[in-house]
Amino acid sequence: MRKIVLLMGFLGAMMTAGAQVQPEARQWMDKAFKQYQEAQSFESKSTLKIYYMGSRKPQPELVQQIQYEYQFKRPAMLSLLRTELDPVSLRPSQRIRLKSDGILLKDATRPEEMVTTSPEGAVRIVRDPVQLASKDSVLLEGLARFINETPPDLKFLLGGPARANEFMKELESLRVEKSDDKRIFLKGTAVQKKNRVDLEIEMDAQTHLLLKVVTIAQIKIEDQVEQFTLQMEIQPVLNSELDVKLFRD
Repeated sequence: MRKIVLLMGFLGAMMTAGAQVQPEARQWMDKAFKQYQEAQSFESKSTLKIYYMGSRKPQPELVQQIQYEYQFKRPAMLSLLRTELDPVSLRPSQRIRLKSDGILLKDATRPEEMVTTSPEGAVRIVRDPVQLASKDSVLLEGLARFINETPPDLKFLLGGPARANEFMKELESLRVEKSDDKRIFLKGTAVQKKNRVDLEIEMDAQTHLLLKVVTIAQIKIEDQVEQFTLQMEIQPVLNSELDVKLFRD
């Protein structure tokens, strides 16, 4: 799990300073940042798939799959369901539901949503609620107390300009690979903690929202080079009508 948590950092900080950032690619990213920062509400269904290839597996193998369903409304209201699937059977192996009414972020997992993963029954770690004071940035920080990873679009929604700047500072290169009136495809590389990763971003040409993010990282573990591919597919809905009751118990 520690390896996966480390790799998830690449989804939220894929971009290093400097270098070969194509102006057109930068313009598209700026449009995306603007949409997320100005969004008053947001819904998404996303799937993260993590593949491993290395000394033990010469071909890519699915090692983890996580589904997210979340609704967000400013300021700092969130309903999120995270479901981890067994990579072989694809049956749910762990669920957690989080809710924030703008003041308090807490575990709202229902008894019927608990997944039995051992003879002793479902395992659940209870964590104290997080006080938010109606701040999106505090909500972003609070999520890390409940889940090991936060989807990239949710980070942009909650992190504001500071998160966008951090994202861009990690960029080593980025270019427009191809585009049409429906999709924009960006490709590039990033460097984080001396590891270079390849990245691909698919964006909606009309809404400027992220649809797919792929990162490929080669990491040396115990003198062996292991490759992990993280593929996040996103189904976003911008500024939908959301009832505030959704964010309460």
